[in-house]
Amino acid sequence: MGPREIAFQALLEIYGGRYPKGALWQTHGELFSTLSPRDRSLAIRIIKGVLEEDRILTQLLRSLTKEKATRLDKRVELLLKIGLYQIHFLQKIPPHAAVDETVAIGKKRISQRACGFVNWCLREAIRLKEAGSLHIEAEKTGPKAYPRWLISHLERVLGKQDTMAYLREEGLKDYLALRTNPMKISRDELQGILSHLGIWWEKGRLTPHAVIIKRKDLGLIKAPVLEKGLAQVQSEASQLAVLLLSPKPGECILDLCSGLGTKALYMAQLMENRGVIYCVDKDYKRLKVLLKESQRLGIKIIKPLVLDITKELTSIKINFSKILLDAPCSNLGALHRKPELKLHMHPKRIDALSKLQLEMLSAAKKLLAQNGMMLYTTCTISLEENQENIKRLLGMDRALDIMDLRDFDPIIPNHMVDPFGFGRMIPHVHRTDGFFYALIKNRERSSYDQDCAILTCRKLFEA
Repeated sequence: MGPREIAFQALLEIYGGRYPKGALWQTHGELFSTLSPRDRSLAIRIIKGVLEEDRILTQLLRSLTKEKATRLDKRVELLLKIGLYQIHFLQKIPPHAAVDETVAIGKKRISQRACGFVNWCLREAIRLKEAGSLHIEAEKTGPKAYPRWLISHLERVLGKQDTMAYLREEGLKDYLALRTNPMKISRDELQGILSHLGIWWEKGRLTPHAVIIKRKDLGLIKAPVLEKGLAQVQSEASQLAVLLLSPKPGECILDLCSGLGTKALYMAQLMENRGVIYCVDKDYKRLKVLLKESQRLGIKIIKPLVLDITKELTSIKINFSKILLDAPCSNLGALHRKPELKLHMHPKRIDALSKLQLEMLSAAKKLLAQNGMMLYTTCTISLEENQENIKRLLGMDRALDIMDLRDFDPIIPNHMVDPFGFGRMIPHVHRTDGFFYALIKNRERSSYDQDCAILTCRKLFEA
């Protein structure tokens, strides 16, 4: 399949309600692996562009068809949006080439009859655009046409001015952060390699192992950097979470909701491959990817465990001095790279996530040793999922305290900590994903008497 057909396939799944876990090239890895770096870049640009400009493209469809776009067959509607996006937003693609390629997908994936309609609509769009007769109404709901409820939700947290600044932010999606593997290379050495390859870079501003590059250069560093295990893609906000937990060689750490294990791999490197990290997730496939990646990097201390945290965590009847809970969330701190959120996220979904997060916190605290620390993080800026959840947890268990992150300067500068001691990253201010950090300490004895010894844990999990 070509880049446009892969974009069509991915968008069919996203519009159909399948929410991609992680990056698009991870969720659809087999499809993207068949493309050249240039074609993969085009496919991702079409996918994200169609999602970002969904309302404008819907307006264009209504202008062309003289009826609501929702009356169209969903596959035809999507194909038209892909064609219109190329015609109106990708200036380097000749319009007639965009039409021909889009119609070819219709012949293969829909029907000959549908292709005639798609062909007419797109060629009419070109004619009207060249004549200056195709007008788009100004968006009334805010930057990039986000839903009204979402703008109101963000304004309650950030205020109107910062909400508008965040939603207007365009630059963040063009850059990404690399995290140096300190077991193999220093940041200065990585920067030297990037310079030798002719790749633009700048030193990370928030963490000691971060290097910022342009997203378009990711394909150029795959073989000389990523495949050799010299670095990994990880936002600075995510790196900071690991630094706040401060993993040390020889420790036994519980990583809940590990997913693909980006934070666990960083912890293992800081621990110099000594100790043990138990990575818990209910998604077997993601843990399998983590295990394969840890083996490739020569990391031997990661032990994956498939468990539903809210139902099965009580089977671990031992204490941990350090727990990381990176809970599933609304991802409202990553709108700049997850445009599909405005299709799938809604207030009821945020309420459901908030309840799930509190259940996870309640289950995890039972495994926290006396004077142990649990770091709760999300990549959202929603009050319901962050500050309000922590307040509910403290109301349920008086033995828990919040550690004031203002005492952790310079790991996290004081201007990134709110008056209650919680850490907050705001995308357009700190130039990274929006993140929330709460460090929780247990003053009393745990529910279980057995401390976390590496040998005991290994027997328990491998039994």
